[in-house]
Amino acid sequence: LLKWVNGNESQLESNDCAFGGVTANTDPNCSKMMTCKGRLMILYRHLELNLNCENVKMLSKSLLSHLNKQVVDFQLGAISTTLIPANYVNLNELGTQILISFYAWGDDQHETMKSLDIVFCALAESLKLVSKDIELAKLQP
Repeated sequence: LLKWVNGNESQLESNDCAFGGVTANTDPNCSKMMTCKGRLMILYRHLELNLNCENVKMLSKSLLSHLNKQVVDFQLGAISTTLIPANYVNLNELGTQILISFYAWGDDQHETMKSLDIVFCALAESLKLVSKDIELAKLQP
C-alpha cells in the first residue's frame, strides 16, 4: 500500500504512518478480545492542490465513497478520515491533508490480522480508484 501510494502511478502520496500492533481490546462497544489500529496521512502529489480545502474535502469524500463499495457488511474493521491542517513548507503556505485512521478486531492475533488485511485491501483498492478519479478530473489548484 505505501509503496504504491508513494510510487509514480499514484496521484497521491503519504507523509506519515503508524501502526500500534495487536493489543487487548478495551472498547466496550466491541465484543472481540483483540484490536489493532493505526494511521496513514494522505495528500495530493501536486502539492498546490492541498492548499484548497475543498479539493481535500473532495478527496476525502471520494475515498469514503469508494470504501463503502469495497467491503459490504464487514464489521471487524473500520476506516475514518479527518481533515488535518498542514504546513507546506516548499510552498510557504498552509493547507490540508487527510488523516486516515484504521482499526481491526478479532478474538486472537490471527483473526485480528486477517481483519486488518481486509481493511488494507479495501483501502488500497479505494486509493487506486481515487487516484484514477484525480487523473480524470484534471484538478486545478
